[in-house]
Amino acid sequence: MRMPDKFGFWADVWNWINANTPVISGAVLAFIVAVARSRKEGEGLKSSLLEATLCGILSLGIISAFEYFGLPPNLATLFGVIIGFLGTKKLAGIVDSFIGRKFGGGNGN
Repeated sequence: MRMPDKFGFWADVWNWINANTPVISGAVLAFIVAVARSRKEGEGLKSSLLEATLCGILSLGIISAFEYFGLPPNLATLFGVIIGFLGTKKLAGIVDSFIGRKFGGGNGN
């Protein structure tokens, strides 16, 4: 009787990480930059971690659209850092402003 391949799972995990390195690095950098920024601004640890989690998730959403728009995956790191640096409040203001100008909705700040 043959022993099952114990390393097959870990090899698959490693291959997945290698194939998705730009996306992973973009989200992780968004998280790290957001934690550093919010801690620098004097926010508590819990608030900083929540903001960083939201920035990481937001960057995953944006980065996943790269293929649709024909952008190279190497931009994921740059976008992750920008998203982490701006934060969710600033990005929400930018989106509201864009929606207000383009579609007549939002508060137009």
